[in-house]
Amino acid sequence: MIVGSLVAALSINSAFSYIISTLYFGSLVIGGILTASFATSKKFVLALMLSIPFTGVAVLINTIHYFLGFATDTPGIDGAMIVSMFFLPVGLLLSAIGGGIGWVATRRIGP
Repeated sequence: MIVGSLVAALSINSAFSYIISTLYFGSLVIGGILTASFATSKKFVLALMLSIPFTGVAVLINTIHYFLGFATDTPGIDGAMIVSMFFLPVGLLLSAIGGGIGWVATRRIGP
């Protein structure tokens, strides 16, 4: 019975972190779409700039998590660099997807 409740708690925690990470990555695509839709000029560049705070928040969360004493895969300052090297290209890719969608959606076709 204890093992069953432990497995259930681990699966709930796993599902919760999957939902949170999906929302975190999905918010970058949605932000890119909204930025490219409402910007008056340099739509795609502004959408790509969203990846910088995206990376900063990920590094901050990882660093706070480490300093509070929780186990992390990438601890310390070196871990922060590893996290930033992972999240910046992913952020650029996701914001480029969102920015491209927003740019195409607001483009005028014709004279």
